[in-house]
Amino acid sequence: MATNYPTGLDALTNPTPTDTLASPSHSTQHANTNDAIEAIQAELGTLPKGSSATVKARLNTLDTSIATNTTAIAAETTARTAADATLTTNVATNTTAIAAETTARTAADATLTTNVATNTTAIA
Repeated sequence: MATNYPTGLDALTNPTPTDTLASPSHSTQHANTNDAIEAIQAELGTLPKGSSATVKARLNTLDTSIATNTTAIAAETTARTAADATLTTNVATNTTAIAAETTARTAADATLTTNVATNTTAIA
């Protein structure tokens, strides 16, 4: 039997002390076990624990890191959303202020133009 691992689990037969080497087949038992072990090794690769004490410890460390980073990303998203809202408000406020200043400067320019024309006529 070829192994089902890693996409499925094998149903290996455990021989009893009274079983003969032929039932279940001793060589088939070894072949099935070897196939399963080789599949586990192929799935995990070499040194799957990395620098951790065990594979479980490494996975726990990764899970903790992912949870911590997820929390940090959520906090950063909240902060950026608030900053975007502030920028949007500031742009709107500044746009209004610029429009008001443009209106005031246009009116002042018109006043100056009128005054210059009046003074030029008075001097002439």
